[in-house]
Amino acid sequence: MRCKWSDISKYRGELFGIAIISVIILHYLGTLHSGETNRILYMFARFYNGAVGSVGVDIFVFLSGYGIFYSLSKRETLRKFYQKRFQRVLFPYLVLGLFFWTIKDLIILKEPFSEFLYDYSLLSFWGSGVQSFWYIAFICLMYMLSPIFFRLTEERRKAAVGFLVLCGIDVICFLVSPHYFDKIEIALQRLPTYLLGMYCGKLSQSAEDEQEISNKMMIFLILSVPVKIAVGLMNHPLARLFNGYYAVFIIAAYVMIRNKMAGSQNSLFKVLSAIGAYSLEIYVIHIAVRNLMGTLQFDLRNPLIYLLHLAIVIPLVRCFVMLQKVRLFKE
Repeated sequence: MRCKWSDISKYRGELFGIAIISVIILHYLGTLHSGETNRILYMFARFYNGAVGSVGVDIFVFLSGYGIFYSLSKRETLRKFYQKRFQRVLFPYLVLGLFFWTIKDLIILKEPFSEFLYDYSLLSFWGSGVQSFWYIAFICLMYMLSPIFFRLTEERRKAAVGFLVLCGIDVICFLVSPHYFDKIEIALQRLPTYLLGMYCGKLSQSAEDEQEISNKMMIFLILSVPVKIAVGLMNHPLARLFNGYYAVFIIAAYVMIRNKMAGSQNSLFKVLSAIGAYSLEIYVIHIAVRNLMGTLQFDLRNPLIYLLHLAIVIPLVRCFVMLQKVRLFKE
């Protein structure tokens, strides 16, 4: 069944829900090692890492770029654009990050206040590769660069050149400074995926005959599956560059399935959409709780401990969402 690039916007919430669930699952399975856990569970972890891996993050990045194109196409002032974007991302982080870094740096690790400021400002990711909240540091940078990327999407040639330049930045950084590349590659290799998301946002607003995902494009996306497997087996440091390619395949496949099921009542879709609506809050709180439990030497490989972590995360997310609603109501 054919689908259009514009169909992605219909299921964007569900896709965000799938993405955050896959990230939470990956964070648990990534703690498992051979000989330290049930063999069947370990084999499933290896399969999941090969078939899915961290592609949930790339779905996040792609969808963020896709949505940002829509925002910029409204031609609102840059001041208003930045205000909306940073309020959406920075408010959750500034509140929750303050508690997290205070507890971790100042109370548990007893670090100097300068280290607390270094971490809380997110400069520690770009400077030292501290990855606790790397996604927040990354997406804020993407928001700042979005007006430039928006201009690149005006023409296919510009977008292609921009995509190749971003890939080239990864390769150059890897060749020139592999040590620094290792610290920030988790973000650096996702620069092209964000631009790709913005360009697909552009396609979704093109003329009717250009909106459809063609059969040739679907074949090209299907080929991302063997590419993902091959790249995963090589385990090359630049392997994440291909994750965006695979993420678009998963998104397109899901959209086609959902179009086929359009009109059917399924509570699972509603749950995924509800989770997707608060995926950012879930991500920040999940990372904070998981990291603190790890710092306190909880064995997160134990499924019961990991379930305990989720039992803490869920009510915290609910409380924080209610806090945000009260704040918005007052404004």
